Amino acid sequence: MKKMIHISIAFGDAILPVIDCEDGHQRVPLKPISDQVGLDWVSQRRKVKDNEYLTNRLGLLLVGVKPHQNPETRGEKSQYCIRIDRVTAFLNTINPLKIRGMGNHEAADWLEAKHTEWDDALHHYETDGFAMKEGQDARQLINTLSQIDRIKNPTIKRIAAEKANAAFGIEIPIGKQQGLDV
Repeated sequence: MKKMIHISIAFGDAILPVIDCEDGHQRVPLKPISDQVGLDWVSQRRKVKDNEYLTNRLGLLLVGVKPHQNPETRGEKSQYCIRIDRVTAFLNTINPLKIRGMGNHEAADWLEAKHTEWDDALHHYETDGFAMKEGQDARQLINTLSQIDRIKNPTIKRIAAEKANAAFGIEIPIGKQQGLDV
């Protein structure tokens, strides 16, 4: 008997099944995300489905999904799903003022805060070449990178970069670039 591994993620109060699709991308159902934010599903589905650009950008597919309560259930229900790495892009299409106008102040506040966070991160990425979530780990990484940058000996710098890569799960380029040791 073939064992199936069922993976799901939490989004607010919703549990979203993660579906491995044939194109190599993982997808999640869009309706529970829309419902969680308090939007009308029919209009959100129409917005994404009838817009070729959004359909392609979000990787919208009609996918057979098994109920998450029982992965062994034989029946599947077709649901519109988007790539898991495009959920943020979908949420960026939503106006928090519309949500607030519908009386869902908590979701509107959360979405406004996320929009600000994502806008700031994108700005830092575009201007500085990287973006990091604020916190102790970020400060520690920045401090470590600053220390590595000051090392003059290429061998010691390479060893320090290798250790930082392992410690922080990053990829500081190590070796020669444009004839210089980095």
